Amino acid sequence: MPEGVAAVESDRRRIATSPQVLLPALALVLAALYAATSAFGPPSPPLPGVPAVAVGGAETAAREVRFVVVDEQGLERPAFADAVLPRDQVEDPGARLIAALAALRTERIAAGAWPASVAAPTAFVFELDRRRIAVVDVGRPGPDEGVTVAQEWAALRSVVATARVEAAADEVRITVEGSPADAFWGHVALPPESR
Repeated sequence: MPEGVAAVESDRRRIATSPQVLLPALALVLAALYAATSAFGPPSPPLPGVPAVAVGGAETAAREVRFVVVDEQGLERPAFADAVLPRDQVEDPGARLIAALAALRTERIAAGAWPASVAAPTAFVFELDRRRIAVVDVGRPGPDEGVTVAQEWAALRSVVATARVEAAADEVRITVEGSPADAFWGHVALPPESR
């Protein structure tokens, strides 16, 4: 090897193994490893203050429920919440749906898109001719609570999408204050298949 090439090669090795090159390279590798492992997130901690036994003496269990938020522009996004259910109802689709609808109401009230006077919807789920049907009952807003058509439409779509996701409902029926109704909160007509 010619003397000039050997000198250049020696300089390259010296530079490549110098602390000015090795330390930033090591930092880059460690940062990449940290990013790769933290992308999965830490394991979820147990729910603080969740009682193992409910007031009536029934055992409870925490369960993650899914709900769907539809905003006033019609954009949907999935959301999740932890719910405490009686242990014997953890696998009951109706109980899970009620918990998911309560979480939906809480999220929408915080966003100012659900009337505070309207309680969380109630629901039950049953099977008929190999189809799962969810019946969701909603309350009416108070006379002094103005609800826009966009808010009502978003609430209706959120309730129906939540029933389809959490209860795996093939069909969703809506009642208002325990009775069949033509409109959700007075502005948005319920589709005939939802009545």
